[in-house]
Amino acid sequence: MKKMNQILAAALLACMAACTSNQKKEAATTETTETEAATAVGDTTALAMTGTFEGIFPAASCEGIRASLTINADSTYTYKREYIGEKNGKYESSGIYHLKAKDLIELITPSSGEKTYFKRVETGFMLSDSLGTVNQGELAGHYILKRQ
Repeated sequence: MKKMNQILAAALLACMAACTSNQKKEAATTETTETEAATAVGDTTALAMTGTFEGIFPAASCEGIRASLTINADSTYTYKREYIGEKNGKYESSGIYHLKAKDLIELITPSSGEKTYFKRVETGFMLSDSLGTVNQGELAGHYILKRQ
């Protein structure tokens, strides 16, 4: 009888250990699945932001500034500006970008440390300040770069 109790106790302990192990595995699997889901959502946002966006910004000194912004999935960018009608009016910068808020990116030019901000809007990206504030005036629609 004593031997039978020992066997039952050992079996019970083994069963409890197995259940605890399965619970830990299930918890780890749940955490992994949640992390993968969060990553997928983040990737969706990142993918929605990647691509080439173009437009013409208003300018006081020339006909306008033709701008092209290419956002890459590897957190790099290329930002080209051409001052229309001006000799030597082409500028290009490239570097890395950071997602500052859900719809706000910060472009950083490594050579100068210069920062430029764009806010994602329904039709593309709009030039903004570091807080995501965009132009609300008459010309607001002219500060949007649209997906190409």
